[in-house]
Amino acid sequence: MKKIGLILVCLLIATSLFATDNKFGIALGLNNSFVTGSDWKDFVDGVETGANARPIWHGETPGPGISTGTAFTLGVEVGLFFEIAINEMFSIQPEINIIQTSIKMTAEATGQGETSLTVRTTYFEIPLLARINFDAGPGKMAILVGPSLFLNPMKSEREWNKDAAGGEDTTVEEGAALVAAVIGVGYALPAGNGTVLFDLRYRRMFSAMNWVEVDNMKGSNAPYMGTDGGKHNARPNIISLRLGYGFSL
Repeated sequence: MKKIGLILVCLLIATSLFATDNKFGIALGLNNSFVTGSDWKDFVDGVETGANARPIWHGETPGPGISTGTAFTLGVEVGLFFEIAINEMFSIQPEINIIQTSIKMTAEATGQGETSLTVRTTYFEIPLLARINFDAGPGKMAILVGPSLFLNPMKSEREWNKDAAGGEDTTVEEGAALVAAVIGVGYALPAGNGTVLFDLRYRRMFSAMNWVEVDNMKGSNAPYMGTDGGKHNARPNIISLRLGYGFSL
């Protein structure tokens, strides 16, 4: 029985690889990233909980005259994908993407100007997506779902800006790998020898970010996330809009 099952799997793979609906393509996109988790909320609100708790601004807790928050930012991404058709309705889509994200936190005190901390990170993403297709008008709608692995072999750039004291750049190590889930919707429209693809995706990372101390950037007045360089309850989320083209093979 095991041999019969193996033969059937091989036949299925071979049939899929030579199917006329297989596609290879490229995609470009814009993304917005944000972070969730109790440690991140404490960071944005200005105080990290625990024995080493300290406020964000000159020994004061956020309150009258002090406002903190996050700002909307955009990142970019580019990737290659290979859609392997199993049948007319179902296909497997492995990808390799390069994703640059940007997260900005701000704080402002009356009479002291605004301070911001921007974190820009570049990831290699390797998702393996299931694509469920169904007819919709001249093209096909699709539901995308699957796991993803984010690799960060580079360093994240943290840019600290303060109205009264100029700005300063630094880099700190990020986590080596983050595990995520991807869910999204797409639309494929036939065009030439392939299809034009539109995707809207949401990525939720389950691995915690590896933040290290950043208060050495502007002395004791700088916001920080942890002092041990360890994992914290701060998990990135990414929403992206992508445009691509898949060449029929």
